[in-house]
Amino acid sequence: MSGRARRIAAAWAARGHHVRFIVPADAAPRGIDAVDGVALERVDVPARREAHWSMQARARMRRAQDVATSHFGDKDADVVVTCQPEFAAALRNRRSWQPIVLVACCSQVLYRALHRETQARRNWSSRPFFALNARWLERGEGHGMRAADAVAFDSDMTRRVAGHVHRLDPTRCHVVPPTCDTRRFAPAAESVRAARRSELRIGSREFVVAWSGRMTYEKNVALLLDAAARTPRCVDRLLLIGDGPDCVALKRRAVELGIAERVIFAGLCEEPVDWLAAADAFVLPSRVDSFGVAVIEAMACGLPCVVTGCVDGRVYCGAAESVVDGETGFVLPDAVPEVLADMLKRLASDRRLAQRFGMAGRRRVEDRYALGRDGAELERIVQAVLGGEAPVLPVEECAAT
Repeated sequence: MSGRARRIAAAWAARGHHVRFIVPADAAPRGIDAVDGVALERVDVPARREAHWSMQARARMRRAQDVATSHFGDKDADVVVTCQPEFAAALRNRRSWQPIVLVACCSQVLYRALHRETQARRNWSSRPFFALNARWLERGEGHGMRAADAVAFDSDMTRRVAGHVHRLDPTRCHVVPPTCDTRRFAPAAESVRAARRSELRIGSREFVVAWSGRMTYEKNVALLLDAAARTPRCVDRLLLIGDGPDCVALKRRAVELGIAERVIFAGLCEEPVDWLAAADAFVLPSRVDSFGVAVIEAMACGLPCVVTGCVDGRVYCGAAESVVDGETGFVLPDAVPEVLADMLKRLASDRRLAQRFGMAGRRRVEDRYALGRDGAELERIVQAVLGGEAPVLPVEECAAT
């Protein structure tokens, strides 16, 4: 279960609501009856296994139906909050009377272009199966979004794109962006910054660009490497925080571009803020990213940010909503390395501009993405579908495979 769901549920419980998590028994740790003070209730349903990997989406739907059948019709729940569209659809199919609020952290629709690219690189014999699974995932998502009484998207971009494709009622669609702990993510003291850069053998005047996340194709880290290769006298170091299936290929790419000695692969880390303390700017070059929490974390640390925007049919990055172009950083009009390189050159050559962007970004996070705002907004949506205040029941990952 996500940290965001745990935090929001704990806040609701502290406000006097009766809250509990519903999870499949095989997905819950043994011997734990509560998480962050919120009761944990296990539902004993068997794991669904399909004959072929292309039926994963069907397995999710069937397990959601199992949970809905075995548990709900449930007496003391006034509302269900879930992040699983398959579960929202299963509940509605059972004609459950409870209002449903679906928290949609992303959308399969955003991945259509990416799926086409990925499918084209696959062996021809596996392409139909890949397309089938993607189709079922999108179909299940659409059913769940239409079944919910309210859908909370994490960005307006996702709301617009998914709402159009799935033909959603606009009055049921809301935007509830994630938030950031501005006490944990904050500009580093100069002594801390100097010590961190010394540990990494980074010079005091070197310009360091950071990225953090999971190294996958949709995150498009290769674009950042290509841009860095075009800025040998401006971007002195790249700091890549994270790991993933593309890590080996990215290391190979850095060698091919002749910048391997300028790139630091930090790997997975529990406290990315410790690494961000050594950076001067942050880049998120994603092809697909519904919101980009890493961006508001970097902004909270006082870093100017460069992010990709939205190009309908090709690039969908909701981070362009948190970054104000020319005020807290830059928004790439398209995923072009030459343009990204020019933006990085400007930040590296004008440190006062970079500092001004960073300070403005910090203020923007404090104003718009401070911790707790998402929980309060989601609670308002729950109360609206109920027509007044009532106990709240979040259901987290109850349809997970």
